[in-house]
Amino acid sequence: MLTRGLGDDPEFSRTLINSLGGPEGLIKAHNRLDDLAYSDDKDHRKTYVSLDQGLAKNLASATKNPKTAFYKKFRAEMRKAGLSKFDLKVTENVDGGGAGQKIRGYQSLVSLMQRTDGDEYGKQFLTDTADAVRDAEEKSQGGHSDIWDLRGDFHGKKYAHFADDPYDGLLKIMSDQPDVSAEYLDPAENDNLQYLLHDRDWKHVDMGDGAIGGHDPDKESKGAREGLGLVIEAGTTGREPGSPGETFGRHTPTEARIMHDTVNWLDYGHPDGEGEPGDNRIGEADKFLKQESFRKMRTPLARALSSYIPDIVDTISADSPGGRSGDPDPLLLGNESQIQNGRASLLRVMRGVSEDSDNYLLLHGASGRYMAEQLAETTGDVENRAAKVGETFGAITAIGADIPLSEYDATSEKNSDQRVYGYRLMGSLANAFPIIGDVAQRSVDSYWHEWLKAAESENSYFTRNAVSSENQNTEDALDHFLERNGKAGGRSEEWVDTAQREAGQSYVKGRRATFGALRVDS
Repeated sequence: MLTRGLGDDPEFSRTLINSLGGPEGLIKAHNRLDDLAYSDDKDHRKTYVSLDQGLAKNLASATKNPKTAFYKKFRAEMRKAGLSKFDLKVTENVDGGGAGQKIRGYQSLVSLMQRTDGDEYGKQFLTDTADAVRDAEEKSQGGHSDIWDLRGDFHGKKYAHFADDPYDGLLKIMSDQPDVSAEYLDPAENDNLQYLLHDRDWKHVDMGDGAIGGHDPDKESKGAREGLGLVIEAGTTGREPGSPGETFGRHTPTEARIMHDTVNWLDYGHPDGEGEPGDNRIGEADKFLKQESFRKMRTPLARALSSYIPDIVDTISADSPGGRSGDPDPLLLGNESQIQNGRASLLRVMRGVSEDSDNYLLLHGASGRYMAEQLAETTGDVENRAAKVGETFGAITAIGADIPLSEYDATSEKNSDQRVYGYRLMGSLANAFPIIGDVAQRSVDSYWHEWLKAAESENSYFTRNAVSSENQNTEDALDHFLERNGKAGGRSEEWVDTAQREAGQSYVKGRRATFGALRVDS
C-alpha cells in the first residue's frame, strides 16, 4: 500500500519506476499483478488490484511534467518497450484458445493506465502515448495494422481489465478530460479524427492466416470503438461522457468542427460531405452504425447528438445558414458555433445510433423538450415556430419506423402517472436532458406515452410498406402536444388552432424527408 500512499509524490514515483527498471520493468510488474489477480491467486484479487492502482497513480504522477529528464527518457524507452512482446495469462486463457500468444507492451501500459481516473494523467503524456500507439500501427509511419491482433475477442466485463486495443483504450482514458479530447480530435489541427473514423483498421481479432480471395480474415471486436465514442462525446460537448447538459445551447468552434466532421465521415467517408469517387460508404451512416462492431459507439454518439438538438432542428426545418443541404464547413461563431451537415446525413446518423432504442428515446425526448421550450418562448407570430416544430416532429418520429418500441409503449400503458413514467422510462438517460423552463416542462410531462404510440404506429406502416399513408396517431400526438403547450403558457384558442394547422402541414414534409434519407419509398 506504500505506492498508493505516495502516489501523488512525483519524485517518489519516478524513483519507484526507475527502480523497477523503467518502462519494461513497470510493464512486467503490472503483468505479474494481473496474473495474480485474475489467474494465480483470485482469492486475493482486491489486494493485487489495489497495488496495481497504486502503480497507475505513480505512473500518472511521474509523467505529469513533460519537461523533466525522466519524462523524456521514459517516453523514448517506452517506444521500444511498447512494441516488445510479454507474457500475460489472461490472453493465453481467453475463450476460444490463446495458448502461447504474447501481448505488446502498449497493451499492458494502457491496461495499467485504466486502473486510475483519466484526469490523473497529464495532457502531454496522454497525447504522446496516443501518437506512439498510432505510429506503431500505421503503415505510413513504419507500423503494422496487425500489431495488436490476438486470438479471441476480449470484449465484455470478464476482460475489462485488459486493453486488447490500446489505442481505443487510450481514447477512453482521454475522454475523462474533455479539453484534451477536443484538442486531440480537432480537424483543424490534425487528422486523428479522419484516421479513427475512416482510415484505421479495427480488425484486431486474429482469425488466422487463411485469407480468402485476398480478403483479410480477421474480425473487429464486439467491443470496438468504445473509446472512440466516448472521446467524441467529450470532445464535442465539453463534458465528461454521460454528464447532464445544463441548458440547450450552441458549442465552441472546436466542438462544432469535430461533430460536423464526425457526421460527414460516418455518412460519406469525407469531411465535407461530398464523398469520394468509388467510395461505397456514401450516404450510408445508418447502415454502418447498425453493425455490431459500432454498438459501443452508438450511445456516446447519441448523447453527443442530443446536445446539438438546436442545430439539428434548424437543419431539418431549413432555418440554418446551410439550409437542408448543409454546408461543407460548420458555422464558427465563437461559443455560438453550429454544425451545418446536410439534413439527410443527420437523419441517417440519428437512425444509426437509434439501433439501440434507448438512444432513439433520448433523441426523441431531447427534441421534444427543445421544441416545447421554443414554443413557450414565442412572443410574436406563431406560424413559423409551429411549422418548425411540425417538420421536426415528423422527421424524428419517422426515424422510429423500423425500431421496436412496443416494450416501452406497454410500460406506459400500465403507468397512469405519465410524469413519473417519463423519467422511469428513460432511466439514467433522463439525466442527459438539458433543463427547460417551467411552462415547457409542464407541456412535456405527459406526452411520452402518446408520442411513443405515434412512433410505434410508424413502425406498423413501415412493416406494411404503407409509409405513404397518413398516420393519424402522429397527427393527433402533435395536436395534443401543441394544445398542452398552449394551455401551460396561457395561450388563446386561436393561438393553439394556428399552431396546430401550421405544424400539421409541415409535419408531412419532415416525415417524407426521413423516409427519403433512409431510402424508404414514401
